[in-house]
Amino acid sequence: MTELPPATPKRILVIDDVAELRELAQTVLQEEGFVVELAQDAAEGGLKLLATKPDLVILDLMMPGVDGFKFLEYVRATTSDPPPVVFLSGGRTAESALKGLGLGAFAFLAKPVNFKTLVETCHAALARPVAAIAPGDPAERRAHARRAVLVQVQLAAGDAEKGPVLGEMTELSAGGAAVISLADFTIGARVHVMPDPRIFHHTAPLIAEVRSRSEVDTGFRYGIEFVGLDPGMERLLREHLIPAVS
Repeated sequence: MTELPPATPKRILVIDDVAELRELAQTVLQEEGFVVELAQDAAEGGLKLLATKPDLVILDLMMPGVDGFKFLEYVRATTSDPPPVVFLSGGRTAESALKGLGLGAFAFLAKPVNFKTLVETCHAALARPVAAIAPGDPAERRAHARRAVLVQVQLAAGDAEKGPVLGEMTELSAGGAAVISLADFTIGARVHVMPDPRIFHHTAPLIAEVRSRSEVDTGFRYGIEFVGLDPGMERLLREHLIPAVS
């Protein structure tokens, strides 16, 4: 039997002005079998991008000089087949996340970085480009289902000054799901949940009630129950989001 040649390791470029984060990311990703290049700012990142042709870029949003948004625009304008980009941000506002996603980023992760989530996101980005997330065939969508989708979460009424807060929806179950967010809601609160518009072409927010609440490293984890969920939207959720393990 002819042996297949070993797969070429994927190359990741990490651009961040914090040396400690760059080096930690390099260590973690190299342990996963990736080849990792480092850059401290957009100028060095641009040179490494052209010289090494990475398969994925991990990009700090707030850097001295050229910020992550402008660098992403540069990547997409100067490369015929741009690599997927994962943003890292200490602020992680909903507006910044949606702007980054609108510019073509694959994901938007909060600092301090959860490296387990970063590794999972890298594997997902390399295995499944954004353009392939929502093909037309429902069976294909289910084959590309993910463990979490980006959402904005906001109280349905009351403290409107806080505005929407970014979060992740995961663990879909009968009539509900889990949401992880920095927003602090009380049990019984009614919230609006707006899923990632790149995946769900849905103009109205989903309405849900908070049924459970616990603190986690990245904020709060809520068990939510949907209120009046449209059957069509429920079907889309089941096609795009991996259900909870019973």
